[in-house]
Amino acid sequence: AFELTEDNNVSTAAEAMNVPLSLALGLGSNVIPENAGATATMATVRRNGDLSDALLVNLASSGDDEATVPSSATIPAGQSTVTFPVAAVSDALADGNQPVTITASAAGHTPATAHLTVTDVDTPQLTLSTDQASIQEGAANPAATAILTRNASLDSPLVVIVSSENSARIQVPQTVTIPAGEGSVTFGLDAFDNAFVDGTQQVRILATADGFHSASVRVQLEDNDIPVLSL
Repeated sequence: AFELTEDNNVSTAAEAMNVPLSLALGLGSNVIPENAGATATMATVRRNGDLSDALLVNLASSGDDEATVPSSATIPAGQSTVTFPVAAVSDALADGNQPVTITASAAGHTPATAHLTVTDVDTPQLTLSTDQASIQEGAANPAATAILTRNASLDSPLVVIVSSENSARIQVPQTVTIPAGEGSVTFGLDAFDNAFVDGTQQVRILATADGFHSASVRVQLEDNDIPVLSL
């Protein structure tokens, strides 16, 4: 059913109506990738009521580690809106898509919110580094320390298989475990002296774990032996 005429839809209220002052907040896009940068999307805040004065609007993000906004924006006098950028934060963690709420508030106005999803672009990855790029054979063991890091599944422990491409020169533990709640763990590299003049050796250390991209690092092992002549 519908009205045959809409001419009678306008009338005058018997008493004055008080329309509350309020803000409205809209986003250019409600879904942004975490690597989208400083202007991942634009947001617009709108006010009603008297426009004769400028209005300071306070802005906040529920997840500053996922998306950030300026601390405030000012709607100029005579204007009803102002636009500001929403920046995506690349956290290098494979933590899945994250919801974020953007809030706009101003004195005397009902605040407004807008909801945003920041999509994850990271994949589970191990990284491996050492505190020394070069070690001397015959040095006191551990001759160097390796740092193993993960970017995902921090809530549970992770067992990582570690190997050396030349275990006769540099040895590592067969496995190391990154504890639950931790993103990294350290372990020692043991260098061995073979009493041969064989020059500097490059030894690759490899780390692998189920569900993660593997990692490796090369360590230079300096020879401490010198040629000896005998008669």
